[in-house]
Amino acid sequence: YNKNGIGKYKSLLAETGIIFDYRDSKTFPTNGYYLSLNYKAYPKFYENGNFYQKLKIDVRTYLNAEFFNNSVLALRFGGEKNFGAYPFFDACYLGGKENLRGYVLERFSGDGSLFFQSDLRLPISNVKIIVNGKLGILAFAETGKVFTNIFDKKWHPSFGSGLWFSAIKNRFNIVYNIGFSEELVTHYVQTKFGF
Repeated sequence: YNKNGIGKYKSLLAETGIIFDYRDSKTFPTNGYYLSLNYKAYPKFYENGNFYQKLKIDVRTYLNAEFFNNSVLALRFGGEKNFGAYPFFDACYLGGKENLRGYVLERFSGDGSLFFQSDLRLPISNVKIIVNGKLGILAFAETGKVFTNIFDKKWHPSFGSGLWFSAIKNRFNIVYNIGFSEELVTHYVQTKFGF
């Protein structure tokens, strides 16, 4: 990198991880759980001047409420932690459609991060939009924080709602989310649920 922090950067990476995926569907989960642990090590080699490591965890569970029109409560916990001196682009980030939908992408960064998410997904009708499918609504609430060498108790909540359409045995999804936070309002259209 040059003095402005731009340019090419070359380093070596060793990575390992483990995944337990017991969801009933990867595209439209309604039951089960998911656990992912990932470890990365960047040795002091080539243009990387410091040895550093990154540990990441992602835990999800899905609860089906058959008595409430087969609605689904989806819960997620995740986080990252860096060990050692790392380049700025490999910080632990929060913000955007992956974890805090009420904030812009990578709004917060630090040496570590934690976040919690909850989605309530409620089917409301069978419809035909080119193909037969299910139309539903959703509501979400989430919060997260990053950790730096400056002590800060502040968590960053966001909440929102949306619409979804699922077809072809729940393999095809269109999901619209609108997120709200103390900073702005965000909109996302995706071909999958947030998690």
